[in-house]
Amino acid sequence: MPIVVAVTVGRHGAIRYYEPADLPLGRDDMVVIDTPQGAVVGRVVQGPRNVPYNQLPAVLLSVTRLATDYDLERHHRREELELRAPEVVVSKIEYLDLPMKLVEVQADPDADRIIVYFAAEGRVDFRTLVRELSEILGVRVHMHQIGARDHARIIGGIGSCGRETCCRTWMQNFEPVSMRMAKDQSLFLNPAKFSGSCGKLKCCLRYEYEGDDDHDHLDQQVHDNDSPPVLPDTWHS
Repeated sequence: MPIVVAVTVGRHGAIRYYEPADLPLGRDDMVVIDTPQGAVVGRVVQGPRNVPYNQLPAVLLSVTRLATDYDLERHHRREELELRAPEVVVSKIEYLDLPMKLVEVQADPDADRIIVYFAAEGRVDFRTLVRELSEILGVRVHMHQIGARDHARIIGGIGSCGRETCCRTWMQNFEPVSMRMAKDQSLFLNPAKFSGSCGKLKCCLRYEYEGDDDHDHLDQQVHDNDSPPVLPDTWHS
């Protein structure tokens, strides 16, 4: 298993794994990482540790460097904008009586653009909102409508297992989940019981389903060959 560190960006950012790149990193260290929006400052929330391959992204990136004073100054400007913007956005949504709900506001590394994540039942004409927000905040505004799963990932929460939701902590991507997965595990088909905070089927139904498939496959090998099977590298008990 590779050695990685867990890093989060922003107040509500999901945890992502990165290679430490031989840096002496520990919890709460501030580091620079590359994102689609550019180089940003993140905080290490878990120090170097081994993580199974099936919990890692297909392409594992490395921490770029420890954050400098200049990096931290840019980071603080970004944080200030992210703290100020939501109140303005909510007040304008209410004033314009738009059928949408603000989920989160994220600022670009240079604090010259914000991304407004929102939830809505259908399409929303937000052109007036964008224009007024840009005038008040003095930045470019990009609107991004998200679904229930992404909403839950941003907000976070505690699952019925008593642990913080997987999508908020270690999950990299959302995989399809179906009631067939519950049925094949001989679980009582109660949609309410299997629904997560997003209102969709719990992602852990897929973990157990895949685990059962692995065990069934290994049991069949033992039965067919009458000898212990060779475990695949990515299989973990």
